[in-house]
Amino acid sequence: MSLFHVRLHNLIVHIAARQALCINADPLRRGAARFRGSRRRLMSARNLTAKKKKKKKKKKKKKKRRKGIRLYGSVTRFTVDLYSYISHISHISHIPSPPLLSRPSGRGGDNLR
Repeated sequence: MSLFHVRLHNLIVHIAARQALCINADPLRRGAARFRGSRRRLMSARNLTAKKKKKKKKKKKKKKRRKGIRLYGSVTRFTVDLYSYISHISHISHIPSPPLLSRPSGRGGDNLR
């Protein structure tokens, strides 16, 4: 088994683990966001006589860009990243990619060479 195969194997295992993490984390996070509002409403329903508090404006969080493999984006972006990542770990300058992936990725930035 060559070094390239070992690296490829590690990459696949790495992706599988990441995907499992995403699958586990996503619905939970979505669920938490879904119920947050109703929980607040429940709490306020209990003490309707209490004085209404002024709502604080929420600061928008800046999205961090994850290098390497991002599984949260669209499928095409994921595959583009996958291709660039494989070429990066195996030091291959170019892996022929399907025509769908040859266009720039979603961020409008670095398209595949």
